[in-house]
Amino acid sequence: PLFKARGIIPGISPLALTQLILDSTKVKLYNKFANNRKDLHVFQSDLNIVDGLFGDGSLKIVQTETSIPICNKTINVVNFLHARPIKLHHDDLRYNGSNEDSSEDSRNYAENLNAYIIVSRSIYSNEEMTEVQKSNSSKASPGSRNEVIWGVNILREVPGYPNK
Repeated sequence: PLFKARGIIPGISPLALTQLILDSTKVKLYNKFANNRKDLHVFQSDLNIVDGLFGDGSLKIVQTETSIPICNKTINVVNFLHARPIKLHHDDLRYNGSNEDSSEDSRNYAENLNAYIIVSRSIYSNEEMTEVQKSNSSKASPGSRNEVIWGVNILREVPGYPNK
């Protein structure tokens, strides 16, 4: 399955929101169902690293324990979590594909859009993957593992509103 969502979060810049999401000690501020999240290994911690040993941006492995209220279960997930700044231009964000706005302000603003990408990829050890493949049950048991294979978040400012 694929899930797509879009929204505006007022009062916080894309940089501040990216930093908040990367900070495992603050996960309960924005996810009331998270019981715990810990960094298992941090490869690069600085969001602004360029040409680092592991590429640009921050990269770490995190483990998250989340309670699912509907079924009263706990899900454990281990992910690679990568985040970095990206270059987006105002023209790339037009929803209707129109190039009608050729004003001077629009052309100048296009050069400096504040945007970040956060990519997560679930990971299992070989032993865990073998266990999952052997199991025919589709029901979550207490403390079970769940795999969201890829997660991609693009955090960008609303053109003309840097803190939205």
